Amino acid sequence: MKKIILIFSLLVGYSTAQCLGAPLTTRIGIKLGINPGFYNYDDGLDKFTGTGFHIGFGMGTDFMSLISLDMTPQWRSTSYGRDEVLGYHSYSYTNIYFPIFIALKGGLIPVVSPYLGLGLGINIRASGKERLEFNNGTAIEDDIGGGGVSGIGIFGLGLEFKFLNFRVPLEFTANINGSADDPNTENRTEENIDYHISTGFYYSH
Repeated sequence: MKKIILIFSLLVGYSTAQCLGAPLTTRIGIKLGINPGFYNYDDGLDKFTGTGFHIGFGMGTDFMSLISLDMTPQWRSTSYGRDEVLGYHSYSYTNIYFPIFIALKGGLIPVVSPYLGLGLGINIRASGKERLEFNNGTAIEDDIGGGGVSGIGIFGLGLEFKFLNFRVPLEFTANINGSADDPNTENRTEENIDYHISTGFYYSH
């Protein structure tokens, strides 16, 4: 037990000294996770819901261990579906996602640093499919072309675990599609939100 306490104390002391002695630190690594979400067309029927996956490689910078800036380009899939009168109707997409996230960070706290932030992202649709599975067992499927671009507002929080020069974040963000409203509809209340639940592995120096 004493050895465990001693090792933990050394790690805490090392992490604290590292935070106080480095006003500007950078990190590079991988992020991945799942993204459950929904798309509400506001057409009087249920929302389209589903879960996708994201993975990316990027970098971040901490300023005085209190403010962090992260840029992690990602490949992500998004998928939404619902039951309708004729059958199950779904949309699935592959996307390239470019988020920028700024956070207030408890970087002076040793071992684990909580953070809270916001950001902006650009989502570029690479490809997609619309599928209708009829109740009689048949189905039709149409390709959706790429090139659609959406602006995303990001709100999130997380915990960053620190071990020597390595960082492991656990993060939750709400990614709100600011381009979801259809200008051709009267009330323009369509909404699309994906919730990213992420972890990763970064090297910091």
